[in-house]
Amino acid sequence: MVNSILPYYEQTGHWQALAWWIHDNVPGYASMYFFPKLAAFNISWHEKPTKTIQSYIKGSRGTLIKPGMDGFDDDHSAEYQALLDSIKR
Repeated sequence: MVNSILPYYEQTGHWQALAWWIHDNVPGYASMYFFPKLAAFNISWHEKPTKTIQSYIKGSRGTLIKPGMDGFDDDHSAEYQALLDSIKR
């Protein structure tokens, strides 16, 4: 999938789209760390997942979401709809 999102990421720099898609659609991930080159990220799994997302990308370094933060359990589909539309083309 990362190959499919690379053009979108290179045009927009919106790494959060993939992060939110995974957060909303992939149960059981423990954490994700995003990096600035090639939409690269590490994802880890754990039997008691925390679902924390962090970035090392300039301009958005730090924590995107973690348990207890506002919006953690919200629907984030508006954040990744443009990404999904770009893949369908």
